[in-house]
Amino acid sequence: MKKLLALLLALLMLVPLVVSCANNNSDSEGESTTKSTASENGTNETDTGEKVDVPDTKYGKDLTFLCFNDSGEWSVVDIYTEKDSDDVLKSAIFQRNLYLKDTYDVTIKEVQEKDIAAKAKTEQASNSDAYQAYIAPLNTSAALASQSYLYDLAGGDVPYINLSKSWWDQSANAGLSIGNQIYFATGDLLTIDNDATFILMFNKKMVENMSGTLTSPYELVTNNQWTLAKFREMVELARKDLDGNAADANSYKNDQFGLAGGQEMVLAFFYASNMTSATKDADDLPVFALSDKNAQTKADDYFKWAKEVLYNKESTVIFHEIGTGSSFQDAMDCFTTNRSLFYGECLQCVTRMRKYNIDFGIIPYPKYDENQDNYYGYVNTVAQVVAVPKTNTGDSLEMTGATIEAMAAKSQSTLTKAYYDINLISKGTKDTESEPMLTIILENRIFDLGYVYEWGKLVSGNFITIAKSGNGFSSKIKTYERSYNKGLNETLKAFKLK
Repeated sequence: MKKLLALLLALLMLVPLVVSCANNNSDSEGESTTKSTASENGTNETDTGEKVDVPDTKYGKDLTFLCFNDSGEWSVVDIYTEKDSDDVLKSAIFQRNLYLKDTYDVTIKEVQEKDIAAKAKTEQASNSDAYQAYIAPLNTSAALASQSYLYDLAGGDVPYINLSKSWWDQSANAGLSIGNQIYFATGDLLTIDNDATFILMFNKKMVENMSGTLTSPYELVTNNQWTLAKFREMVELARKDLDGNAADANSYKNDQFGLAGGQEMVLAFFYASNMTSATKDADDLPVFALSDKNAQTKADDYFKWAKEVLYNKESTVIFHEIGTGSSFQDAMDCFTTNRSLFYGECLQCVTRMRKYNIDFGIIPYPKYDENQDNYYGYVNTVAQVVAVPKTNTGDSLEMTGATIEAMAAKSQSTLTKAYYDINLISKGTKDTESEPMLTIILENRIFDLGYVYEWGKLVSGNFITIAKSGNGFSSKIKTYERSYNKGLNETLKAFKLK
């Protein structure tokens, strides 16, 4: 995702910043971002000079998105806002949509539903054209694709959508394709998929206070020394019994820990170790990735580490394992009261954390070891993606493809920039050290087909159980593989690839 993001951010530093959480000059932002990128001869270009290959046409139509709404934090917020706002993100959305109206005479609309799958089924059965595009969670979108409800965005079914462009997430494209077919995608068009990406936050004050013992995580990441072993070392060094009592059911309220977060960290550390449940063959068809003996050995080693580090109650607080087992606030409180060195959660929690009196940094999850080629990120399936339903036909389909492509391209200099602002501005100051870390995280995410399509419930179900026990993965591999391949083959049959 955001292939040219680092370049764009560098260029933006050459001009005065016009928006921030502390100084919301929405009038100035509106003046700069409402200028059309269409030149006199009709050629559209992004701020980075990349050509947007859509016709210079005034469509005079509405583009209505069917969007997910769970009446909470994972409702879609990227598509529509009624008016301009002092809120940086809302202003970016408004200005982008105003550009689309001015340039293509397309009005962006949305209808939000909690059960996208049920609504889509009704729409397909009645052949309704009420919605030109869907934005739904990854696993919901996978289910819709399996029922042949969606167009292939990579095969030319939807005119003008070009997934090779930088405003589309190339990691997502590579991970989510099946037989070179891609039924849903993400990129600069959306930020909610970024929110669902897991990151580590660290307490800068604690690192500073233990400077003789702890190395700056920023430095470790930059020097390729940020590994599972190093992380474990720091977690163990940070833990302290502050109340003099032995570890008990209420220790999370009083003691100091190395790590706090939720059980999804099991998946975050797994993917950060550059492991997946699915890989691809020469025909871009998925195969079970963990049948190889070397892969099993690595997985066994990882799950043993997870048991010893993540489920060590003296050094780690996992909110699913304490209190009511349902309140993320229990783990967050450890971090916000300076009683946890690290906090593992999704990016959405960063904006929440900025409200607390805590100085923290953002870093990727650690590598398996120093031989690993890159840092990798985990994306929860609550992440939203865009898809186009087969009920959309004719001129409407052409308008949809052209507008979504232009919308994604324009979002590169509006929505993405605003997203960086809201996540990096703290108390009126930009967190410049975390900025390159955020780029590393968002540009190197793993989209695992086995997790997205929930084959055999291996990742979403069994992985956490295995981590708690610390063993049992390779010993049960035949059972896991059989169940996994059953689900995989059903998907291939649905796509007429088997």
